Amino acid sequence: MEETELKQKILDVLKGSHLASLATIKDDRPWVRYVMTHGTDDLTLYVNTFVQSRKVAQIKADPNVHVILGADPNDMEHAYLNIAAAAEVLDDAETKKRFWSDQLKAYFSGPDDPNLVVLKITPSVIELMSPGKMQPDIYRAE
Repeated sequence: MEETELKQKILDVLKGSHLASLATIKDDRPWVRYVMTHGTDDLTLYVNTFVQSRKVAQIKADPNVHVILGADPNDMEHAYLNIAAAAEVLDDAETKKRFWSDQLKAYFSGPDDPNLVVLKITPSVIELMSPGKMQPDIYRAE
């Protein structure tokens, strides 16, 4: 598949908000949890979270993460992504405002809440798993 076409198919799955599985490393073992991601046009994912969360501490110790998103158990014809990436913790006001959602009001007082941080997840490799295919199409970020 041509790289431009592959990138567009990845964006079709990644863009917007999604429930995803995020794996971090703790004591040389994977630790997986659900997160809500927001995917952007440059293939970057963002996740709002608590500054004191385990995932923040784990990312600060080892920024290597893995994300799976897009799978739908009710639609086996739906593509999904495996994403190898590096994560960083952002706490600047601009990023927090950009990715603020009113759904977060149950957890945070607003985008200026000091307990709110945003994880920036920058992919290095994205595997697109398409329906009917046994092997992924692989996109390597530059």
